[in-house]
Amino acid sequence: KKDIWDYAAIIAGVVIAGLTLFLACIAWIQAKAAKESADALINSERAWISITIKHDPGIDEVMLSFVEKKIMHFDCFFENFGRTPAKLESCQIVSMVCPLDDLPPEPDFGKDTIGLERVVVVPRDKVPQPIEVDETKVARLASGDEQLVIYGVVHYFDVFNKTHYSRFRFHCQRGLPIEGDDSLVPFEPERNGPASYHEAT
Repeated sequence: KKDIWDYAAIIAGVVIAGLTLFLACIAWIQAKAAKESADALINSERAWISITIKHDPGIDEVMLSFVEKKIMHFDCFFENFGRTPAKLESCQIVSMVCPLDDLPPEPDFGKDTIGLERVVVVPRDKVPQPIEVDETKVARLASGDEQLVIYGVVHYFDVFNKTHYSRFRFHCQRGLPIEGDDSLVPFEPERNGPASYHEAT
């Protein structure tokens, strides 16, 4: 038969168990808050690589004549908009000439990878990666029914030794003369496409 001391011991055990659980919950909440705070700090200080594309200054001549054996030259710039340096690891860049509707919803980067030798990009600096579009693709642009699409992905490290990637997609339409003007509409790359082509981590 239990006396008052037995019941007191049971109640004390329940109270201690409840207190232990409560303290564990407090510790978990504090640890989660500390991690979120640390992640926010890292994200505010880490490197962020964004991509722009510029064409060769003489490209309008190529677009005007579509002379065979001509090659288009572009530079794909990897620019660091973060607060700390980035170390570039590799990239994959694809150029296609096709109607935009023919592109798949998810990018296929293929198997060709360009090693970037872990080049360091400091904040607000950028590193160019040359791109060549061969004469066969240039000739296909003559009809005006297809567009040049350049897309890809770059992989890099931040100073916290975490890996990231940035995807990109641009398209260029043939520059056509403006009515009453013999000059061409600038053949400028324009960023577009579904979100899957522009993911970044």
